[in-house]
Amino acid sequence: MLTGINQEAQAQIVVIVNNDNSTENMSAGKVKLYYLRKIKKRWPSNNASIKPVNLKGGSAKTSFLGLLKMADSEVAQYFKQRQFANAEAPPVNVASESEMIKYVSENAGAIGYVSKATYDANSSKVKAVLTQ
Repeated sequence: MLTGINQEAQAQIVVIVNNDNSTENMSAGKVKLYYLRKIKKRWPSNNASIKPVNLKGGSAKTSFLGLLKMADSEVAQYFKQRQFANAEAPPVNVASESEMIKYVSENAGAIGYVSKATYDANSSKVKAVLTQ
């Protein structure tokens, strides 16, 4: 039963970017590559620095970690290593999904995630690139 709950939660996640980002659709694999800045440090469409945004907790974060196929501790360690090796800034941490929407809407390079219900209520402020 637990697996069904996780699958249902993952189905309710929306990965979001700033409305000015011309990226339209991304696969889960591509989201992971961009969020972790593994293939690029800047968006190809607007040359803005990629700025991952992280929720401090909640079901949307749990679902997003499932999409990344990583534990929270693995993501934190990954960004610590990147910060040490490349002087890269870690993800911006926000306390709520409304703060996530606000940050992504105000920052051209931001990439984040919210629940589908939160996205539906704020869809004019940010753009969905993946719903899962």
